[in-house]
Order: sequence, then structure tokens, then C-alpha cells
Amino acid sequence: MFKLIVRCEGKTVQELSLNSDQEYMAGRDDSCQIQLKGKSGISRQHFKIYFNGNQWQVDVISKFGHLNFQAQEVNSIILENGYSFSLAPFDFQFIQEKTADSLPTVNKDGPTVSPNLPANVDLDNDTIQLDENLPQPVNLTQEQNEFMGDDEKTSIGISLGEPTIQIVDQTGKNLGSFLLKDGALWIAGRDKACDIQIPDKKASRKHFEISKTHQGFVITDLGSSNGTKVNNKKVSPNSSTLLASGDKISVASINIIFEVKNSAVEQQLKNLPEVLFNQTVVSRPAHNQSMLPAYYEDGNDDGENYSEPVGLQRVIKEINLNPRALLLGIAVLFILYILTSDIKDPNDQKSETSITINDNPINKLTTEQKQMVKESYASAQSLAQKGNWQLAISELEKIHKLLPFYERSKELESHCRDALALLVESRQIEEENKRAEETRKYIATVVEACKSKFTAASTLNDINACLAPALERDPENTDVASLVQKATQQDEARAIAASNARELEERRRKGESLFAKGEKLEKDKKLSDAVKVYAEYVANYADKRMVAQEKIKSLKNAIVQNIEKYLKEAQDHSTREDYRGALYAINVAKTIDESDSRIRDVETGILAAQNRKLLSLYQDAKFEESLGNVQVTKEKCQKIMELSLPENDFHNKCKMILKKYGGS
Repeated sequence: MFKLIVRCEGKTVQELSLNSDQEYMAGRDDSCQIQLKGKSGISRQHFKIYFNGNQWQVDVISKFGHLNFQAQEVNSIILENGYSFSLAPFDFQFIQEKTADSLPTVNKDGPTVSPNLPANVDLDNDTIQLDENLPQPVNLTQEQNEFMGDDEKTSIGISLGEPTIQIVDQTGKNLGSFLLKDGALWIAGRDKACDIQIPDKKASRKHFEISKTHQGFVITDLGSSNGTKVNNKKVSPNSSTLLASGDKISVASINIIFEVKNSAVEQQLKNLPEVLFNQTVVSRPAHNQSMLPAYYEDGNDDGENYSEPVGLQRVIKEINLNPRALLLGIAVLFILYILTSDIKDPNDQKSETSITINDNPINKLTTEQKQMVKESYASAQSLAQKGNWQLAISELEKIHKLLPFYERSKELESHCRDALALLVESRQIEEENKRAEETRKYIATVVEACKSKFTAASTLNDINACLAPALERDPENTDVASLVQKATQQDEARAIAASNARELEERRRKGESLFAKGEKLEKDKKLSDAVKVYAEYVANYADKRMVAQEKIKSLKNAIVQNIEKYLKEAQDHSTREDYRGALYAINVAKTIDESDSRIRDVETGILAAQNRKLLSLYQDAKFEESLGNVQVTKEKCQKIMELSLPENDFHNKCKMILKKYGGS
């Protein structure tokens, strides 16, 4: 039976055992079996989980919102054991519940044997133990479970190991290590709710995830701002990368060492030194299968009859491949060969005497060739014991040119080649580590030299030119990137300062132009306009602010004095009934400051007196006109024209009368 684990922001909120006869709804509605309440963006009935007759399946039924599965937005998922998907902020994990049916069984022929362990290692029934913290093993196909070259049954193996991580800062200090358990998906980031907390401010709240799939453990960058590196290579955002034991995951200044450990293998390796230092060959009862890869009695070695490496050879490949582990693996292979070289299967009735003289190829050789075969075989065994794998292979090749095989020559050659390959790989890793260390030191030297040359006048181009040798070797080196960023920021600051200087100069130029405009208006006696310009200068510019303020004060005093002067002239003209002259003086005063209320008051009084005088004259003119006294009428109208301005109504009426009687 399977179950669904529901987590919200890293905390388990629901565990639901799934019945294949029932359909399960998930959403905000109270009727849903999977409650997803209190979060925006989730429909009342968002998705459903059901058994489609063959497998469990998830379908989105909401018109809005998708599910996130393996860094992609999907609407449907065929579920398999260990699969995880999410609908923010909820994470869902689909796993098989542990029942009696899921435990390994022991058949009548003997105990269950893992394909990751040597096929002939003794495992009594009472020594088989399952660690409930181990991840569920990935199901193997029938072809993967078959041990090629052998007809005996092989059962499905236990888990390959437990994922663990070790967190290291940029100084190499170990910040802690722990086992990844409880499911098949682990989130890493700065958020406290993450399974793996990254102690660096440059890490995103949810930076990357590690998940267990049928292909193995994979890492997916969750669109982080500063990216994720695996073995110094940047991982593409939202794409999965397969992890191997011993890989280094880098986030900003933090390194995370990922390892897959197998408790059973480690326990066996702890027991190896007793064999390594004990030269006595211990005889043990034979088992149905050999600890070595199977070979064929017909001597066929075309490579097609061999399956993927199995037994302890495969287990060694699961070990973190460092030189010491590889050398230990080489020793293990050779010791296993020694331990099994003299073991005979009691059920095997074949022997050298069962082969007729005519069918045994060795009997077709000359005496000298037979002697050479025996000597080469003995020499190969001796060379293998000393670790001279290549020379041992050369001796065995001499034998195989004459015979398909001799005794256990094919098995010895196979193990020698395996050991040689491991040795070569060990040397390659050492060389790679050496080159990596040389590169690190070289880059550090270049960076330090460039730091010493870096000044306030340095540009990004200068730093790039200085760092060019380091950039060629490692373009993504954090120290190089840090210095480049520093130079970039300095260039940007320099550009901003230059832009500010240009703006300041442009502002100064505009201020000078405005002040000059005020001076010209002052010179042209446009005092009010000059005051407005100087006031604008004071409000926006500071260079000549005090001078402008003094000018405003002086001009305002001059304006007051001039207005008083023209108002007095206007009143004098009005007293003499020279209303035309009075209004002219009023208009001059208006040009100085039209907003001055005193001007309006004086003008109102003069206009009132003028209208009274003009009305009286006009009435007299009209009266004389009615009596026929044209000359008197014209004199009256001429007087009105002299006392008024053209815009006056009486002025215009009298103009019409004069025109009527031939006057101007």
C-alpha cells in the first residue's frame, strides 16, 4: 500500500494511506480528503489522486495553477515510489508504506543476497537486518537481477546506500554533516524551513533540491539568483544533474560534499585488514556462486558474455573514488582471487580426469609449450601477488595465444585488468587533483597580484587585462569574480560622478543665464519683471542668491517710489480737471506694478470725477444742439475730447457729433 505525505513549508501536516478503490480530492473545500487551506492561488478542488487500474495518477482539475514536478509545470503525473511534487507552499511525497510484504524474504536455498555484495559471502539468516532509515531501493528489472554466466537464483538487493552531506565554508572549516532521510526530496537554501540550511546571505531562500530518482540522486537548481555549481561547473537553472558520491556542490562561499554511504559495505571493509595482514590462506566451504565474475568453460572471451560488473567489484565502484580507496579496492580484488583460487564446488563432478586426452587442448601442445604455459601461469600468479598487473597480463596473454584458458587464467586476467584499470584511474584522479591544486595556487597568485595593483583610478578593462590568465583557467572562480565585481562597481561610481558633474555644470550655466536676464530687465526699467526673474533665481540657484535678494529688495523700493510719484502726478492733473493727463500717469504706474491696490483706488476716484465732468459737458452740448447752436455744441464736444481718452464712451459720442457737423 502507498501513502501520501503532505508538507507545508517543510512541516508535515498530513499523512494519508491510499486505497486503490477510492479517489482523493485536494483543495480548499471542506469536502476534500487532502486539505490545502489558507493559501491563495489554490482552488476549492485543485487536483485529484486516483488508481487508474495500473498505477496511481495525479490530475489537475483546476482551471488555474499547475503542479511542479522535477522543475517543470505539469497537469498530470504517473506516480512511482519516491516521487515528489509541489503546489506552493505545499510539498507532496508518494511512498510505499513498509509492510511485512515489502521486507526481503529468505528462500529455502539460502538467504537473500544483494547484487551489490559478493555472491559467495556468508550471510546467515539471523544477520540480515534492514535499517529503516535507508532509502527504498530502486526496483531492478529482471535483466539487471540475472547473474550472467550462472543459472543459480539471485534475489533483489538492498539499497545502494544512504545520502549524506558535509557543509564546509571557504576556509575549509567543517560546519557539520548529517544524513538525508525521511523521503526522497530534500530542499536546500537560506530559509530555516529547508532540509539543508546554507549559512550564506548570497544563497536564495530555496536554492536547490536533491531528489532520489530511478537514475540515482539528482540535483536541481530552483532558479536561484547566484547559481549552483557541481564540481565547479554551473548547473543550468531548473534542470536536473545526476550526482555521484563525492561530488562537491558550491553555493557562494559554501561547499557541500555529497556522499552515498553503504553501512554493509563499510562493515565489510572494516574487516579487510585481518585478511590483508594474515598471509595464511583459510579454507572455507564453497558456495553456489563464485565471488569473481563468471567465465565460460569454452574459453570464449569476446566480451559479449559478460554482464555489468557485479559482486564486490561493483561495491567498490560505489565507494567514493579517491586514491586510497582505489588502492584498497585493488588489494580486495586480488585477495578475493587468492581466497577462491583453490576452492572447488563439491557438487561439481567435473575434474581434469573427466576430460579425455583427445579433447583437452593442452595435450595438443609440445613439451616446451606445456612447460611455458605452466611457467607463465606461475609467473602471472606471482606478479599479481606483487601488484605487477601489467606484467601478469602479459604472461597470461602468452598462455591465451596457445590455449583458450588454463586452470583459472581467464579469471586471473580479468581481475588483473580490473585492478590495472583501478590503478590507472587512481593515478588519473591524483593527476587531476594535482592540476586542480596547481590551478588554484596559480589563480590565487594572479588575483593577489591584481589586488595589489588595484587603485581608485583602475578600470574594469585594467582588471580584466590583469586577470586574463586566471580567467582563461577558471572563468567562474569566486575570487576572480569578486575582484571583477569590485572594479565594475568602481567604474559605475566613476560614471555616476561624471554624470553628476555634467548636470551640475549645466545647472550653473542655466543659473547664469537667468541672472543675466534679470539684469537686462532691470536696465530696461522693467522693474517688476526683473523682480520676478530674480525671485526665480533665488528659489533654484545658490551661486548669486544673496546678490539677487539684494536686487529684489532694492527694486521693490524703487517700484514703490515710482508708483507714489505717478499717483501724485495723476492726482495733480485731476485737481486741475486734466483727466486725460491723470489717466496717463495712472497707466504709467500700472506698468510698474499693476497689482498695487493704491493704483486702482486713485484711478477709481479720477474716473468718477471725470465722468461727472464729462456728463455735465455732454448734456450741455446736447442741449445747445437742440437749440440749433451748432458752434456752442462743437465747443462743448471739443472740450470733452480734450478731457478724456479714446476708450471713454463720452469721447466717442462727441467724436461722432463733431464728424456730423464737419469737425475733426
